[in-house]
Amino acid sequence: MIVKAQHNQTMLDVALQHTGSVETIFDILQANPGVELCDQPHEGMSIEIPEHAIAAGNSLVKNYYVDNHEVPASAIEYENDELQFIGDMEGYIADDEGYI
Repeated sequence: MIVKAQHNQTMLDVALQHTGSVETIFDILQANPGVELCDQPHEGMSIEIPEHAIAAGNSLVKNYYVDNHEVPASAIEYENDELQFIGDMEGYIADDEGYI
């Protein structure tokens, strides 16, 4: 099955969404030469999910995402040295001069 990566998804997010388990990540990586575990796929990137990875996953978790129209997307975005947080949390990373 070929899927498209969504905004801010990591490869682990893709595995979780389409198989229900991060344990299937190595099967997915093996089916996608040149893609590595730490890669953040660009939005719309085609990723092959092998049928045996889907069968080995957790259908309850996968169905949760489908039934609730949820998309796991855990990549962190940086913009002008500022961390982007969810909700009311705020934070910054140090700039080149060590200021926070």
